[in-house]
Amino acid sequence: MEVKLNEVIKRIPLFKEPWKKTLEKLGQSPYAPAWNSYCGDQITDEYKAFVDEFEKNLYLKRFPFNTELPDQFIGYLLALKPRSLWFYEALENKNWIKEFHTVKTMDRGDLQKELKKLIPFDEKLDDLIINPTSGTTGQPVKVPNHPKAIGCYDPLILFALHQHGIYWRTQSPDTAAIQICNQQNTITYFTAHSFYNGSGFAKINLNNRQWQRESDRDKYLAEADPYILSGDPYSFYSYLNQGIHFHPKTLLSTSISLSKIEITKLMEEFQAPVINIYSLNETGPIGYSCPLEPDTFHILPHDIFVEILDDNNRSVEPGKIGNIHITGGRNPYLPLLRYKTGDQGWMDYSSCDCGDKMPKLHLYNARKMVIFKNLKGQWINPVDVPRILKDYPIIKFHMTQDSNLDCELSIKTQYPLGNAASEILYKKLTSLFDDKINLTILEKEEIESNQPFESEIDFTFLAELAY
Repeated sequence: MEVKLNEVIKRIPLFKEPWKKTLEKLGQSPYAPAWNSYCGDQITDEYKAFVDEFEKNLYLKRFPFNTELPDQFIGYLLALKPRSLWFYEALENKNWIKEFHTVKTMDRGDLQKELKKLIPFDEKLDDLIINPTSGTTGQPVKVPNHPKAIGCYDPLILFALHQHGIYWRTQSPDTAAIQICNQQNTITYFTAHSFYNGSGFAKINLNNRQWQRESDRDKYLAEADPYILSGDPYSFYSYLNQGIHFHPKTLLSTSISLSKIEITKLMEEFQAPVINIYSLNETGPIGYSCPLEPDTFHILPHDIFVEILDDNNRSVEPGKIGNIHITGGRNPYLPLLRYKTGDQGWMDYSSCDCGDKMPKLHLYNARKMVIFKNLKGQWINPVDVPRILKDYPIIKFHMTQDSNLDCELSIKTQYPLGNAASEILYKKLTSLFDDKINLTILEKEEIESNQPFESEIDFTFLAELAY
């Protein structure tokens, strides 16, 4: 795709002429990858004021909580009750404030089927952004989002850095962050962030097909010199195995939980501190790794209430394992009320020596990295699978690979696919494996597993690092 700076600029309402240097450096470098999308923060003066206020409260309103609904959420829920049919029905009990444990929960299935009841009826949809995701459960959902909610990611990341002793505020023409991934296909773009005073952000794909020359990846990153390099552990593994030498000042790991050993190893390899973020598309960032206990997460935003519930949606005792539920947030298109994330964990409400008053969340059976393999012995990133499945009426899926490298995809659909559609789906999926894989597709009425991918192929992140 031909790079047109004006197409990026018109998506940044607060754009200033000096910021053009940021876009030129990131987008028009002779070492730049192939870009296939345009992106801007869509932050207006009104939304910038919202993000600034959010940042201020992020520091001032960090109040510890326990299993009881904090008072500051009562007003939030009362305001939503007359505006959202979901909230109106869920809060019908007059004593819901004292009996919050009786309020019905929501999950991804509700987002699939009842989204129209959840979105406030008076909310203007002019700035609607759709983020499709299959999450950790294999249930595809199209998540509605808003520029001001997405804009709050920036102060949340800064706060996490501050808690790790990293005090930094960049500006144009600096590069704030580059997100790396390694997929057969994904969107790639460059932009500038208003909150960071015009400093740059880019999403790049390490896949060889995206670059003119193999050496360009290293040269591009060295030239862009991002303060933060973000991605999931598989992207970092790919980065190291491709012999890229650039070392960022900070590593931000998302999507997959890391152990203490893995965090230590990444710090050694990248020669940079590692911050782990627990986040979902539906909720935004939930927690950041504690500086003193890096495999646990302090609740990051001040405007969410986290509950741990059993399978009957009753609160469990502190320290007991249960399902993680979220209330609150800042997305006007997706207010959350006891939303089940699909992950499990337990809460620690005791004070922490790191100084953060917010409680700590321990993930149980946290999202682990699953990697498939083709017959050539090459690793295949399962993230490419939902990209193909999104074009089909699939409600839920589960894909496995056994030790013989044979794959099985179970799908629950809104209606039968038919032979022609199934054949096309088969061809698209086997193409991920260079067309040389045994794949069985099964249409099922129910799928019990809440994990989208499983593999009998052992992929140990540390063991796979090449030296």
